Amino acid sequence: MNVISISDKFHTKEDCLGYMENLRWSGHPVCPYCGSTDNIPVKKEFRHHCNNPECKKTFSVLIGTIFEGARLPLPKFFVLIGLMLNARKGISSMQLRRDVGITVRSSWYAAMRVRCAMVETISDMKGTVEADEMYVGGKPRHRKVTADNVAWLSRLEKPKRGRGAQNKVKVAGMVERDGRVITKVLSNFTAQNLLAMLKRYVNIDKATLMTDEFASYNSFDEYVTRHVIKHKQKEYVRGNVHTNTIEGYWSIVKAGIKGQYRVLSRRYFPFYLAEFAYKYNRRNAQSLQFESFMKDALSDGKCLIYHKPKGDPLKIVYPRKNKPAKANTRKFNKANKDAGKTKAKKKIAKAKKKKEIKTEKE
Repeated sequence: MNVISISDKFHTKEDCLGYMENLRWSGHPVCPYCGSTDNIPVKKEFRHHCNNPECKKTFSVLIGTIFEGARLPLPKFFVLIGLMLNARKGISSMQLRRDVGITVRSSWYAAMRVRCAMVETISDMKGTVEADEMYVGGKPRHRKVTADNVAWLSRLEKPKRGRGAQNKVKVAGMVERDGRVITKVLSNFTAQNLLAMLKRYVNIDKATLMTDEFASYNSFDEYVTRHVIKHKQKEYVRGNVHTNTIEGYWSIVKAGIKGQYRVLSRRYFPFYLAEFAYKYNRRNAQSLQFESFMKDALSDGKCLIYHKPKGDPLKIVYPRKNKPAKANTRKFNKANKDAGKTKAKKKIAKAKKKKEIKTEKE
């Protein structure tokens, strides 16, 4: 749905609320506080009063969604959503400010709420799956100022690019050919981290993996059928073996960062990755993209409070199924601490004994 049709269809607040009520409840309002269906509408307010004696609260369709508590008028919010969905490589907050006619603070906060609704959990990837990594950050700068005609004679003096580059965000990705994509921010591209990502998102029994010759992928051979393309030998396609799909997706992300967002913080970067993945996964159904997004937006709650995430963005975007227990590690640390204390006490007692023996001899 283009922006003009959105503006014509949802011209007033009542139009927006009526559309959301029909989409979320299908004519049967449900209290978000207690789950009761026994309620009556409040006239001229688009709100409902719950008749449950234990609840007795009034509610609207916005409760528990990304729209709850937003001061931005709903018609403008809808236009902003349309602009973001139609921008394949993203759209900056400054551009949204100019197009919608709001402040940059409001456009940034509304856009982050939209990205919260774009966070999705993908699993059971199958078929031909390509895996690759990406480094995101500024271009490496020279450590010292030199003349333009001075050559870099020592490799140690030249800032490293690609794998091993410092102060860059590391992103791993997996994509189905003609299918979905999943990306994740990692601390390091170790075999353990990449293998955990494979087990979580890919159906190992029904998938064939395509990777480059990066050493951390070697441990995958025990779990999944893997084909390797040798980029170091300038090999990019060998029959059906290539990683061009995931590299094409990286080009979309990097073009969006360089052309639209320019500067991103590490803290909020997972939300931007979720936006790119959400639009890529729905690239073949653009006519239904607005309606499918609104369904997601009405079922997901806010993940930001006062312009800040509720918790760690990595945990919001990539929620863990089973959290590891911390009781054992605490006991282990406590035992080590106690052992260290007893060891220190023994050393002090030993030193005192030596001192006493010296004084007796004198």
